[in-house]
Amino acid sequence: MYVISLFLSHYVNWCNTVSETTPRWKINLAGLLFFAVAVALISFAPEEISLPVVFLGGAPVSLFFELDRRLRWKRAREMRAATSQLRKTRSLLKGFKR
Repeated sequence: MYVISLFLSHYVNWCNTVSETTPRWKINLAGLLFFAVAVALISFAPEEISLPVVFLGGAPVSLFFELDRRLRWKRAREMRAATSQLRKTRSLLKGFKR
C-alpha cells in the first residue's frame, strides 16, 4: 500500500509540474489522442486486450485531466482576485488625486 501511495504522490507532483509548464493545446491534444486510441482499441482489438488497456490507461489520464482542471480553476481564481484588487487600488488612487 505504501508503494502505491508513493507512486501516486510522485505522479500527482509530475502532473502538476507538467500542467503548469505545458501549453493548453498540447494537453488537449494528448487527451484527444488517448480518446482516439481508446476508440480504436475498443473497435478493432479483441476484448481481452482492449478493455484492460483502456481502463488501466484511462485512470492515469483522467487523473491528469482532473488535476489540470483544478490548476486552471485555481489560476483563474487568482487572476480574478488580482484584477479585483487592481481595480480597487486604481479607484482609491483616482479618488486621492482629486
